[in-house]
Amino acid sequence: MRRCRRDDGFERRVSGRVLMLIGAIFLGCCSAYAQVSVEGPLSYEFDTSCGEICEGQFVVANSGTEDVQVMIEPRDYLFFADGRNEYASPGTVDRSNAMWLRIQVPSLMEIGPGERRSVPFRVAIPESLELLGTYWSIILVRPMQPETDSAEAAVRQVLQYGVQVVTHLGDTAEPRIEVIAADLAVGRDEATLTVDIANVGERWARPRSWVELFDGGGNPLGDVSGNQLRIFPGTSVRFTFSLPAGLGQTCYAMVVLDNGEDDGSVWGIQLTLEL
Repeated sequence: MRRCRRDDGFERRVSGRVLMLIGAIFLGCCSAYAQVSVEGPLSYEFDTSCGEICEGQFVVANSGTEDVQVMIEPRDYLFFADGRNEYASPGTVDRSNAMWLRIQVPSLMEIGPGERRSVPFRVAIPESLELLGTYWSIILVRPMQPETDSAEAAVRQVLQYGVQVVTHLGDTAEPRIEVIAADLAVGRDEATLTVDIANVGERWARPRSWVELFDGGGNPLGDVSGNQLRIFPGTSVRFTFSLPAGLGQTCYAMVVLDNGEDDGSVWGIQLTLEL
C-alpha cells in the first residue's frame, strides 16, 4: 500500500466558485527570428560535489538565409504558480549557480545562414561545506533584433530559448512542499481542479501527480492523472486535474504527488469538493 505524508491543515472544503486556501523553456515568439533554434536538451542536470567541474554543451542553429547575431547570457531564474517568471542578474537568487558557470563562447556571436555553432559551458563547484541541495540558473539564447523604427519591427518580438543548468550537491537535502492555493472551476461537462504547490525545502522535486476520488460514503470513484512538474526551492507550480462529470454534489479527493524517481517522497493532500 502506498503511504502518503499528510501535513496538518491540508484538508479543506471546496465550492464550485471558490476553493478555500488549503509551472524547456520557450520564452517568446517572433516569425522573423524563427530561423534560430537550440538543438539538444534544454535542461542539464548534474549530481556533483564541492570542488568538482561539470561540463556540457548545446548547439545554436540558424536555418535562415541571413546572418543573425545571438546574445548568450546566464541569468538567475525563478517561476511561480501564477505564471510569473523572473530572470534576475547572476547571483541574485540564494540558490543560484550562475556565478559558477562559464560559457566558453563570446556573449554575442554571429551565426551565418545554415550554420550550427556549439556552445560549451562548464560549472566549477566551489569548495564549501555549506553547499547542500539544488542550485540552478538558466542560459538565455536570444537573437538580436535589428534597430529600426518601422511598424513591422514593433510587432516582431524577441524569440528566446532558455537552457537550464541544474546542480545537486550532497544526498541529505530534501524537498518540502506547501499548498499555497487551489481552485475548482465547474463546467457543464467537467470540473477542473488546480492546486498550487511551493517548494520550501533545499532540493528540487519533480513529482508525478494524480487525484484519487471518493464519493460521500468513501467509495472509490477512480483516479485522474495530472501533470508532472519541476519545483525548485523557492519556486511554485500549478498542478491541474480534469475531473469527470457526474461525481455528485459532494465528493472527496486525495491529491497525490509522488517524487519516487528522485528520493521516494510522497505527499498527500485531502480535499472536500462541493460540485
